[in-house]
Amino acid sequence: METAILTPSTTPNADVLLNAYYQIVRFHLTTEERLAALEADLGTKLPAEYASFLKQHRAQENMNAAHAANPDYWDVHALYEFADGPIHLQIDKVYRLVADTLPSSLLPIAEDSARNFYCLVMEGPKKGQIVFLNGERKGGKHEAENVAPSFAAFLQGLIRREI
Repeated sequence: METAILTPSTTPNADVLLNAYYQIVRFHLTTEERLAALEADLGTKLPAEYASFLKQHRAQENMNAAHAANPDYWDVHALYEFADGPIHLQIDKVYRLVADTLPSSLLPIAEDSARNFYCLVMEGPKKGQIVFLNGERKGGKHEAENVAPSFAAFLQGLIRREI
């Protein structure tokens, strides 16, 4: 019996292995089951308009988009999904990876090219609004900038970015 020898050029990296594992595991759960699990993690229901979007949306990286409220600063690299795309674009996986580092009221729904988050506010007076959360903390605290009053307004504010 031959033994396979793994060399650096044939050894899959952790991302490849994780993606392969996730491809097997995620197909055991429906979108509805993943949505219910995310809402259980959050302790609240997603706004209906956003839940509906997640049921249909497929992520696209390098969207070449920006938000009209501040197009020179707020580029939009990708909107997260519940689908069969890469693991780093799955909203439930992203949330579970970063939840302990974010304010508890925020759900990352998209990212810019520097991996800063656009977040949906899940509770409090700004519930339902979209904010931009820069990964660089000031004084150890996150500073969230208002982007749009709702997810629908966020989508309507997306524009093609000039390169």
